Amino acid sequence: MRASWCLPLLLTLQSSLATQRVVLHIVADDVGFNDLGFVNGDIQTPHIDELRSGGVALSRLYTSKDCAPSRGSIMTGRYPFRFGYYRNPSDEGGVMLNYTMLPAVLSENGFHTHAIGKWHLGFKSEEYTPTYRGFDTFFGYYHWGEEYSDHVFPPYYKGDQPCRGYDLNNNTGTELTAVGGELYSTVEYYSTELYTNEARRIIRQHPEGEDMYMYLAFQNVHDPYETAPPAYTSIYADQTDENRRNFSALVTLLDDGIKNVTDELKDAGLWENTLILFQTDNGGELPLEDPTPELSGTPRAGTLTWRIPTTRHAAPPSRRGRTSSTTASPATTAPSHWTVPPPPPPSR
Repeated sequence: MRASWCLPLLLTLQSSLATQRVVLHIVADDVGFNDLGFVNGDIQTPHIDELRSGGVALSRLYTSKDCAPSRGSIMTGRYPFRFGYYRNPSDEGGVMLNYTMLPAVLSENGFHTHAIGKWHLGFKSEEYTPTYRGFDTFFGYYHWGEEYSDHVFPPYYKGDQPCRGYDLNNNTGTELTAVGGELYSTVEYYSTELYTNEARRIIRQHPEGEDMYMYLAFQNVHDPYETAPPAYTSIYADQTDENRRNFSALVTLLDDGIKNVTDELKDAGLWENTLILFQTDNGGELPLEDPTPELSGTPRAGTLTWRIPTTRHAAPPSRRGRTSSTTASPATTAPSHWTVPPPPPPSR
């Protein structure tokens, strides 16, 4: 089965945007359907809400209950069972190398490709890392999660993973560089700010008139729910549960990061040529022993699929502000919006 990589009606840019094609694909981590302002007035996400009101919202995007299967679908254009992901992989896992990934296809079609933030699709050897799978650059971490401010995959984290310690990387092509820990171990270098600043740097330096695909996979709001910056926790001072207060603050911090990146696109004169996809990977993280709606994520079909929020900016004027009930999955949201061909079937 070949990947379609498009929603024919919703994911087609106006012909006026064809002179330069810029795609910003934002993936939030563990944000539930009830954790954004346009659904829940207790959460402040004015900039995500604005993207939704100016674009098309997909109300029936269904995804895996875990991070990596959804991310693998985005990168391969295939359902998780097609590439062998049913749950999150161990450190020895990874999307098999005989699967061509989206950035490799886009690179062949003239796009500059950049990955920022969470990878979670394999790093057991360099061939599994982002810049060996088609991205020109990668700034981020390989594991499923880590501390927000010191960028360590902590020893208390769940699972029996052999790889522990510092995980922040700045890779270009075949040059893989671990970023030194001391420089980035203060709250001033919260991961949200690091990834936002890297995205802004790339936008500022992007060659004029050339195409770009940026995969911006924020850490927010995956656990651990360590103390968020005080400027954001103070917004939710009336929330008595500390985890929920920190969680809400991280959602608003994510929203501000997205604003700063979109502002950079406007300053660079790229806004009118940019398609933005915002989605979460698997909905909210529900504690198994207490499946309350507070960390939301709406389960569907038992625990195998989740409905998650997705917004597409740069819709034609007649479609802006609309909600589509078209059924979709992460395998159908990766952009080939300008008839870029899908990758070939995996070799046997």
